[in-house]
Amino acid sequence: MGSRSQFSRVAWNVSRVLLDDQTRCLSTGACWASFRSAVSTSYLHLQCRQAEIETEGKAIVFPNFADKCRGGAALTSPRGGAVVPWLAQSARQAHQSSAEGSSVGGRPQPPCTVEELLANMGAKLKGSGGLSLTKREKRVVKDCLQDFSSSSWVQDEALELYIKSEIFLQVTSHFKKVVRRGITPALRDALMQVGPGEASQQLLFPLFAEWVLKEYKDEIANYREMVKSVDLRLPHRWYTMARSMKRRFIYHSGPTNSGKTFNALQALQSAERGLYCAPLRLLAMEVYDTCNQQGVFCSLITGQEKLIVPGANHTSCTIEMASTESPVDVAVIDEIQMIGDPQRGWAWTRALQGIPAQEIHLCGDSSASSLVRQIVEDMGEDLEFQSYDRFTPLEVEAEALDTRGGYAAVQRGDCVVAFSRRDIYAIKDAIEAETGLRACVVYGALPPEMRRIQARLFNDPNSGFDVMVASDAMGMGLNLNIRRVVFHTLEKFEGTYVKPVSVSMIKQISGRAGRRSSEWEKGLVTCFRSADISYLKEALSVPLADMNTPLAGIFPEFEHLELFASQVPGMSFPELLVKFAEESRLDGKYFFCKQDSLIEIAMLLNDLPGLSIRDRYMFCTAPVNTRDEIATSYLIDYANKYCRSEPCSLDIKLVEKPPETIEDLRELEILHQVTSLWLSLELRAKKEGVFVGREDAEAAARRIISLMRDSFANLSKQQQERQLQAAQKLRNQQMPGLSRQLHTSLSRRSRFSERQEARPAAALAGV
Repeated sequence: MGSRSQFSRVAWNVSRVLLDDQTRCLSTGACWASFRSAVSTSYLHLQCRQAEIETEGKAIVFPNFADKCRGGAALTSPRGGAVVPWLAQSARQAHQSSAEGSSVGGRPQPPCTVEELLANMGAKLKGSGGLSLTKREKRVVKDCLQDFSSSSWVQDEALELYIKSEIFLQVTSHFKKVVRRGITPALRDALMQVGPGEASQQLLFPLFAEWVLKEYKDEIANYREMVKSVDLRLPHRWYTMARSMKRRFIYHSGPTNSGKTFNALQALQSAERGLYCAPLRLLAMEVYDTCNQQGVFCSLITGQEKLIVPGANHTSCTIEMASTESPVDVAVIDEIQMIGDPQRGWAWTRALQGIPAQEIHLCGDSSASSLVRQIVEDMGEDLEFQSYDRFTPLEVEAEALDTRGGYAAVQRGDCVVAFSRRDIYAIKDAIEAETGLRACVVYGALPPEMRRIQARLFNDPNSGFDVMVASDAMGMGLNLNIRRVVFHTLEKFEGTYVKPVSVSMIKQISGRAGRRSSEWEKGLVTCFRSADISYLKEALSVPLADMNTPLAGIFPEFEHLELFASQVPGMSFPELLVKFAEESRLDGKYFFCKQDSLIEIAMLLNDLPGLSIRDRYMFCTAPVNTRDEIATSYLIDYANKYCRSEPCSLDIKLVEKPPETIEDLRELEILHQVTSLWLSLELRAKKEGVFVGREDAEAAARRIISLMRDSFANLSKQQQERQLQAAQKLRNQQMPGLSRQLHTSLSRRSRFSERQEARPAAALAGV
């Protein structure tokens, strides 16, 4: 009796690796039952002992079962290897062990069959049978099933059956319902005896395995196809739904302010179902608002939020959130040239290859046209080009501002571009002190909502705010009525070094001047320093046709990392990320996107126990700036609570009054980053009941925006003298030549005060 029970376990092990020919072998219960019966009644261990087990990259073959399946199947691990040593070990264990008939290798065997569970469940649903449990029995069974579905061991074993982690919770939730409704007396008694833990997990898993192979055979087959396509040289093969379609691409190519995106959005809004993919949350919000205002119901999906509009067939999303599983008629992928971005290019590659849309509009400059053509040809799909020219001319002024009085020469409609927060506020103070004009600010650390508020103030001729001081964040996502762009500098700090601003960025930012619908007939661009004018002219003279994005960014789907991890057991997650990048094989059109921040976070979380690979991936890809110690510390705290399954709320403390200094405003910016981080993790977390209090977190985000609005007003009204002194000190120490009229600043400050008093009170309240 013991041998038969042991070889039932062998039969189950064999089933786990016969999925490469699943449709012929295991898709029918008859074939599985026949083999299981053969194991139990004919002592197939004699055949197992005679099995050909080769260890140098070849398969294990069981002739008897191959005969039963009419042609046989190579036994290969679904994790990618051709050799399955644990199968041979199980066969040897079963033959050599003289243990009790209730276990194999110490693992309990199920006291009932799947057929008995399903029969009991059917009877209970019809009201003609089923087992009634006491309160205590219900609690124990529920705890055992909950422990089973949350076990990382079960998740790893399920992967061997091609149950990817993405659907693991869905599958185990279904299985739990089957067990609760169809539980037999024998299974009840067994679970009551062992309780939650490893023993109950191993007792339930054979039932789960047999059941899932029947109930989820289509999902298993689809995932098996993806495993076959894990080679990164053919990334378009990862997206089976898109490959089942014949898609058509329209590349709208042209400079900024040429109308290319407008035409694409018209096609989107005319479609029955549409998807817009934005490079920034700010731009996704803009299209979301525009569509709904024009009567096209549209939902919004970003890393921090899901605003589902009832009845909406259109979605505006950040490009990382684009679905490759939901078919649409028309999709728009904006700023396609960012496919070559070192960090984020993978998101554009994924959208280009994976969005299941009949028609896909690509918007951007022409630098990526050749690369896109190659990728589309690889997919065997159609591509057409539509070219656009600027609506208004763009001119470079002959003289820089330092020859015309410095920032005293700034005029209404100007946008001064700097590349650090410190410089932005210093320049804002200098302009306000020396010209009497009010200046809005836009930079990356400001929440999107605040950037939109500042843009509206700048565009409103009656607001009293006539100048913008911004970082390169103004280059995308904001419609600004700019007369002239002024580059404070053409050098940018990139984390550890300073480098010249790229030609493509200069073109993108300069092109914002002279917007078609603004009052300006043409756009102007200049620099603060005369020494930068020659480089500015050189960059703008480069034809778009000569600019080239040579390679497309790529990064593996999570499932690729998951499967790779199964082949290198014991490797830490930081090591796994490095090893995967080293060993990946790429086609000549692709490069592996930088993952420095991922590895940095992975190292910070490396010693935390109880985090699965998917958990670690979730935290490593969370929106956090690792250079910000405060935000990073919150991420680590959230991960600590998550691995212990402790309730994790936002846990921030907001000030009651608006900040009165730029330094205090920085604290609010950090808290908003932390709030965005928490909201993102709450959306993506697989564990239920850990991230709690979403409504409170959303309220905190709104409160931060309100405090920032009031803070901007306070900074303008109450701290002008202090800001003036700080700006003067910065000009003396760090920005020589910032202004040649500092000696007149006090008189200009008086003129500024007069304009401040005359400014409409309503505009001030709207800051």
